[in-house]
Amino acid sequence: TPERLNGSILINSKARPERQRFTLAHELGHYLNVWHEPPEEGGFMCKTAEVKFGTYVVKFGLSKHQIQELQANQFAIELIAPKSRIAALSNDDANVGDVLRIAKELELSKESAARRYVELHPAKIAVVFTQNGAVKYPIISPSCPSFFLQKGSSFLSATTQQPRQISHAEIDVNFPAVNGHTKSQTAAAETYHQVGGHAFTILNFEQEADEVEDNGVEDTFDRFSRF
Repeated sequence: TPERLNGSILINSKARPERQRFTLAHELGHYLNVWHEPPEEGGFMCKTAEVKFGTYVVKFGLSKHQIQELQANQFAIELIAPKSRIAALSNDDANVGDVLRIAKELELSKESAARRYVELHPAKIAVVFTQNGAVKYPIISPSCPSFFLQKGSSFLSATTQQPRQISHAEIDVNFPAVNGHTKSQTAAAETYHQVGGHAFTILNFEQEADEVEDNGVEDTFDRFSRF
């Protein structure tokens, strides 16, 4: 377009390859969107904290600059990890192996791959990011009932697992009370251990799908091939 005849993108060559790739896609989003305007002369000088895969909810009170950064991040993840590619690299039975395969094939960080995987998966699953057994934050799939885990709360017991190892367990998760009755559900938990005590855990609630259905809650699970 006339507004975008020429341009250049600068990225940090010392950054991890997946970081460079996401930054490039983010800045390309700014460049291709003719409604995006640099907040100052010299172009978009995006900060590290602004270039990341996160929540794209545009909340009231955000500045034009903040909205543009959210839109550029959304463009980047849709370009690098489109829904069709995530579906092709995933199985109906959610597991850590899918996340690792997506991260490798699409050159994403494991955290970004896990977030994208869970946010697009039709099953009742979630991912919880932790460090040294304490919660950093969870991400829940669209069909999974909402639950709350406080940042810093204990989630995983102390472990001697080495980086790149996978462990399995069962975890009870409390869901918000309905009609005064608190519901607890057991999820199959598969944890991928990383360096520095970091880890992410895939929670799969599908094993109790029949029980949930019996309680009058509709089972919205569809086969991933239809996603």
